[in-house]
Amino acid sequence: MTLYKIIFSLSIFTFFLSSIGQSYYSLDSRIYKLSADTTIKAGIDPDKKIEIINVSFPNLRGSSIYDFVLTVENDTAKGVFEMMDDAVVQLTDIDNTDGFIEIVITALGPSDMNDHKIFGYRGNKIVKLGDFSQYFGFSSNGDGILKAEEWMGFWTKTELFKLDNEYNKLLLIPQETYSLEIDAVVTTPFNILRERINGSNIVKTLQPGMKIKLIEADTSPICLTDRGYVDDFNCDWYLIKTEDGKTGWARLETFRDLVDGLIWAG
Repeated sequence: MTLYKIIFSLSIFTFFLSSIGQSYYSLDSRIYKLSADTTIKAGIDPDKKIEIINVSFPNLRGSSIYDFVLTVENDTAKGVFEMMDDAVVQLTDIDNTDGFIEIVITALGPSDMNDHKIFGYRGNKIVKLGDFSQYFGFSSNGDGILKAEEWMGFWTKTELFKLDNEYNKLLLIPQETYSLEIDAVVTTPFNILRERINGSNIVKTLQPGMKIKLIEADTSPICLTDRGYVDDFNCDWYLIKTEDGKTGWARLETFRDLVDGLIWAG
């Protein structure tokens, strides 16, 4: 795991920071030691003033569990990172028309799924805009939409969040399906269906050697395993397109072991 995989997509504004007892560093110093408070000086709201932002980690509660304290001017917010080896503090502008700059604190843990806390400074108060732990990367081009990347085993799902300054929240924009483009080759026959319903009409029975493309995914279904555990992964529906232009749906559990070409990583 590299730091850049976590933060490659954030739109960063140039600012300077200092660690207590140290001289100023540029933004290129992106990882800060847990034992040191980090202070950033930047204008993060429309009043055109320079705010003093401080992030500290005063307590280790247990193995890799840290309290954190965020202070902007005279207001303070506290929280906990449940799994943390190191930390990243950054600024990003999600909506370049509102005059606000957002604060992102990321706890780097043992996997790519790190814990991200996103804060704003509104009316001299710190507000938590979002709390994300299952995403490995973020991006925004300043249009008010935050794109969050989630790894789905063999493809990346992009969730969209709208920055709502009335409610001071990053609100999920519902998507019925997600686009993808994954090539595969059938190794064992299986059916693709007309609708995302078990027992729906069969569009085509795919035969070994057929080249197919997965073009959409519906990740909303939640099923139970044989042992009664929630499985929100294997029962997802995928829209499959054949070489002759036929399209139909199949659950992942019905074809994942019947094709070659899905590059699994986790």
